[in-house]
Amino acid sequence: MPISHISEYGFWDYTAPGTGGMEHYQRDDYLCLFDDMVAAGMNSLVMVIKWMTTGYTSRLPWLDQEPANPAVASDNDLIHFALGEAHSRGIKVRLGAVVTQFVTASYGESPHRHFEIYVDQQPRYPAVFDLDMPHVVERAVAVFEEIVELFPQADGLMVEIEGGDVFAPHRVERYNCWAHEHDKPTAKDDNCPAYWEYAAFRRCQVLRAVEKAVRAKGFNGDMSTICEVMNSNYNTGQHVNLAEFAEGFPDVGVITYDYARWQRRMAVADYCFVQPSELGFRTYYLGRGVMTWNKHWRSPQPSMPMSLQEQWAIDVEDVERYEPDGFWWFGSGAVREGSHVDLGELQKLGFKDGRDARLQLICCGERLTR
Repeated sequence: MPISHISEYGFWDYTAPGTGGMEHYQRDDYLCLFDDMVAAGMNSLVMVIKWMTTGYTSRLPWLDQEPANPAVASDNDLIHFALGEAHSRGIKVRLGAVVTQFVTASYGESPHRHFEIYVDQQPRYPAVFDLDMPHVVERAVAVFEEIVELFPQADGLMVEIEGGDVFAPHRVERYNCWAHEHDKPTAKDDNCPAYWEYAAFRRCQVLRAVEKAVRAKGFNGDMSTICEVMNSNYNTGQHVNLAEFAEGFPDVGVITYDYARWQRRMAVADYCFVQPSELGFRTYYLGRGVMTWNKHWRSPQPSMPMSLQEQWAIDVEDVERYEPDGFWWFGSGAVREGSHVDLGELQKLGFKDGRDARLQLICCGERLTR
């Protein structure tokens, strides 16, 4: 690519039910996307095929399977088609899965946060599962073993552990064992003084277990994971203890993100770009692309203090300034409804359709590939 500091540049999107965007893509939609990417000088795509819901055909009995989901209905043919067409154009493809959020009707119950999402106008009820609950780690490994078995042509894997750090009383005993072994203060009741260090330690254990399993299956591509940055109305912070993370898994690619660039831009840049890079991680940034939120889950569309175009411009400036190893836009367009992106919401924002929004986004970022 013309700029040497970005080894990967492209889109990040979802085949999973209820998300919108790539969820509804058929063959022609993929072909159009890949042709637009090549024309824009893009060389990388992340396809998240397991979110709270499952966007591929699975043999695992505790994963939901929506028969109308295009990837599921095609028995994974659409995903294989997308991988082949992307590769034929020189586009690297990572496959991603969230291993801490599941539809409870299939997976089982959780004491943690419950969501209501909509798939074809019908509600589904996923929840968060922490990393010390029974079966969670084993099932995380099973998901990625299955992914590399089904899609061995994938160039990389993205393991997302969003919400898996949430505290619960059953985690105190595990925390205390770790604290004794690492010379950290033990818990008093449910007060665990070094809990976030422990949480990062557990993340590393899970990622190492996934890595070991997929390497045993013959997968030799890149491993990456999201380290969440929290940028709320009142504060900004790095959710994951990156120093502890660097001790446990320094060779993983760290992905950070922020979708509210109108607040505390410099603080966000420090957490998203500077700190991961200084700790020696391969650093990737995920910016808000053709992503509106909405459709039942967040309806009506939350107001944004600045337009999508203005947010895109900020991310382009910061990618140029801080030079991460890679940069993806979250959302490649919409052909129907969804909680991440919704065609009706895009039209309210002045875009003709999902491709129009994508092409405007590409135009905004064109200087990254000049």
